[in-house]
Amino acid sequence: MKVLFYLPVITPWWFVHIITPVLRALDGDGAVAQVHVIVAPLWRGTGITSQHWQPLAGLTKLRLHLIDLAWGVTACADFREDGARISGLVDLIDTIAPDLTLVRSADLATPARFAGCTRFITEAAAGPFVTDPRWIVLEHRPFHHGHRPDGPLAMVDGCADAVVQMAPPAPQPGIAATRAGLGLPMDRPVLAVPLHYEHEENFYLRHAASGPAPGLIARLLDHFDARVLLAITDHPLNRLHVDRGDLYRMLDALGDRVQLCTQDDATAGLARCADAMVCDLSKCWSLAAWYGTPIMHLGHWPMADWVHALPGLSACPPLPRRADLPAADPAECRRWFGWHLGTRLLRPDHCDLAMLLRLADGTPDEADIAANLAALRAAQPA
Repeated sequence: MKVLFYLPVITPWWFVHIITPVLRALDGDGAVAQVHVIVAPLWRGTGITSQHWQPLAGLTKLRLHLIDLAWGVTACADFREDGARISGLVDLIDTIAPDLTLVRSADLATPARFAGCTRFITEAAAGPFVTDPRWIVLEHRPFHHGHRPDGPLAMVDGCADAVVQMAPPAPQPGIAATRAGLGLPMDRPVLAVPLHYEHEENFYLRHAASGPAPGLIARLLDHFDARVLLAITDHPLNRLHVDRGDLYRMLDALGDRVQLCTQDDATAGLARCADAMVCDLSKCWSLAAWYGTPIMHLGHWPMADWVHALPGLSACPPLPRRADLPAADPAECRRWFGWHLGTRLLRPDHCDLAMLLRLADGTPDEADIAANLAALRAAQPA
């Protein structure tokens, strides 16, 4: 069989810690004939350099296809934004004729043209559970939050029972104490607003219906009653890699309409005590669903019905109160976490072609599930 990795927006960290172990495993797998990697040189935080591919020189089945300036003067941008614009790229993939294609791409249209089984590589993280940052899942479509395929429930319910037993203990402080710990009032509705990662390497922002943080905050302030407090948490990678000075000065100027929460685990705290949480692309939706906090969904793709998310700002009351808004269905929430964490986890250091094919097909075997649950259990805090 032939496996293709199509990686327009892979970061160096992802390539080293997630892709490389899988490449090594496939090179030693007798069922694999060829492994092709289509990737670009480093640009805007994505791509790789010689220090990333030279250690793979001994892999005899590996075929590296570097999308550099030889493919055109705009190839670096085109590959990441609209690969089909690059003359000959789709033809190359047709010639390779992969049996399985694994994709890390913010351009969703080009992979849709590939023949054979194509899956998107996405993060496995699903708070409040702790997951290793190297764990991934294989998605049919990114950003379709809460959706899972129809099928027999016995396996899913068994996983759900096991996963729920690993859940962090129910927080002892109630809503009032949690708000007090975050410096939030009890006499105002609080809307949790977790912000996206806004570094130039995050090409997925093209799919954010909410837009950049200043515009999102302005829209929320315009829609909601002045009594509503926007409790904002910034993405941790923004604090590390992005100049947020202008944004933070804007927040300071808005006075008591907004509050920037910088405490450890502030987003998880807000998921427990806010009247509602605003979600778009963010994985934070799983925190809100788990804790029964209503979700106001601004994204382009509908969430699963069981999440009971309010679809768009027009569906959100100007003065939201937690008790008046729908929350996720608890039983279906348990099932989603059981399915996601019990049946889908792919740990790059522990895989082979057969496992990749099972997980791509959504048909894990009992050994896959047992290994996932054991790894998940070991990852939870003591």
